[in-house]
Amino acid sequence: MPSTQIPEFSAEECKSLSDTQHQRPPIREEAWQSLPLFVGMPGSALTRFEEVMTAQSYGAGEQIIKQADTSDDLFVLESGSIRVTVQDESGDGVFERIITAPTVFGEMALVTNEPRSASIVAETACGCLRADKKTVQELFTKYPGTAVFLTRMVGERLMENEGIRRVGKYEVIGRLGSGGVATVFEALHPTLGTPVALKMLSHA
Repeated sequence: MPSTQIPEFSAEECKSLSDTQHQRPPIREEAWQSLPLFVGMPGSALTRFEEVMTAQSYGAGEQIIKQADTSDDLFVLESGSIRVTVQDESGDGVFERIITAPTVFGEMALVTNEPRSASIVAETACGCLRADKKTVQELFTKYPGTAVFLTRMVGERLMENEGIRRVGKYEVIGRLGSGGVATVFEALHPTLGTPVALKMLSHA
C-alpha cells in the first residue's frame, strides 16, 4: 500500500497559513470614505472599526430590521440593496424606498434611543457589517465628528421621509437649526398639540 507523504512546513510558514485562513477580507476603504459618516477618518481607524464589526449576509427577501423592535445596532451595507418600509399604526405603508450599497442604516434608533422606525428587508442578496451600540459609542468618543454627522444625518432623514417624522412621543414638523453638538427641531406636543423645541444631542 503506497504511503502518503505529508508536506512539512516551518513555524513561520504555519503562522502565515493560519493568518491567511483567519484574515477577513480587506475593507473597501475607498467606498467607506465616500460615505459622509466616515469622511476624514484615517484608514487605520476605518480598519479598526471594521475589525470589531460583525460580517453578516442576507438573502433576497430576508428581514434585517423590523419596525418597532428595540434593537439599536448600526449597519454598513457593503453590497446589494435594501428596501426600507414605514407603516402607520394601522399597518398601512406610508413610505418605501430602495437603497443601494454603500450606505449606512439603523442609525435612527441608535441616536434617538427609540424603537426601530422602519422595517428593512434585503431587496437583493446583501453583505453587511454590523456594530452594536457600545462599539459605535466608542467610535463616537474617539472621533466626535462622526457623532455630530450621524445626528445631522438622522435630522435630514426626519425631514425627507414622510413616514419617519416621530421621535418618541413627539411629531417632528421642522428643523430650527443645528450647531456643533446638537440639532434643534420643531415638534408638536402629543396631547396639547403645542409646538416645542426638541434638541437632539450628537452623543459625542
